[in-house]
Amino acid sequence: MRVAPAALMPDASTLVTMKNVFLSRLASLGLALLMPLWLVACGGGGGDAGSSPFGPGAKAPTLTLALSATNVTANTPVAVTATVRDGAGQPVSGIVVAFSVSRPELSVLDATTALTDAQGEAKVTLAASSSGLTGADDLNATAIVNATNVQARVGFSVAGALPTLNARADSTTLSGSRGPVRVTAELRDAAGKLLPGQIVTFASAGGKVRLSQVSALTDSLGVATTTALPADPTTAAADTVVASATVAGREVQSPVNVQILAEPASPAKTPSLTVALSSPELTAITPTVVTVTVRDASNLPVPGIVVRLSTTRVDLANLSATSVLTDAQGVGRLTISPINSGVTGA
Repeated sequence: MRVAPAALMPDASTLVTMKNVFLSRLASLGLALLMPLWLVACGGGGGDAGSSPFGPGAKAPTLTLALSATNVTANTPVAVTATVRDGAGQPVSGIVVAFSVSRPELSVLDATTALTDAQGEAKVTLAASSSGLTGADDLNATAIVNATNVQARVGFSVAGALPTLNARADSTTLSGSRGPVRVTAELRDAAGKLLPGQIVTFASAGGKVRLSQVSALTDSLGVATTTALPADPTTAAADTVVASATVAGREVQSPVNVQILAEPASPAKTPSLTVALSSPELTAITPTVVTVTVRDASNLPVPGIVVRLSTTRVDLANLSATSVLTDAQGVGRLTISPINSGVTGA
């Protein structure tokens, strides 16, 4: 066995030092090998994690949308405000903001573009459409700030409304003897505004009601008027008077139910002729005036009618004429007197 000289063998302390140096270098080598992998995992190699197209650490411009309310109705339009700010959070004026809705059948905008003011705000109004539909939709806004496209979106709901027509009758009971009953119809648009100058039609659903007008224009208060009578006053029946109108392409109707009371038919009327004497006693001194009156079936005087008269006892009385013509009041006059002063009788 060969033994190295003692001078060539390192002592224990030297061995420990060499071991520590070796381990230190090995650790450094491992860290160097792992560093590229860590950089890739963290997105390294291209600047810090917060970099943006506007330069290291810069922030992008923003566009935000705000609604005065999220529920839109025909009576309550909603104010829309779009705010544009730069990367530093400062308002940007003079930016065109474009607005749109996804479901135009639900709502309408009073403008599709608006320009931001000194506060960076662009404002429009959102209202329910005339379709009367109910539902939900998105309002979209876009703008270009320093060649950067910014967008915003907000949801809202629509409570649809339609024009209204409200018909009513002064009485729901009709009869011939009571005379015509007034029927009115009030017309309003979807926002509840009265509509003057619009055509309203009236119809009897069963044909049992006779209407004075089948159509009428609404007055300054949005009201159209007609009157109703029984078509046959001798027959009891129920019927419906229907009022109809068209507003913004939408037809609206309103019914009024009525009851017809049966009444017995009136006796047929005929023309009449009456004869009256100024005195029932005839004397030779004072002749008696005979007045005849002719009236038609409506009890109106009939002029120009020839009325012939005669007596049954020609031996007692004598007529001044055997016929007379009625005047404008339907009246004719003549006289009758005794045939002589010595006769008596009836």
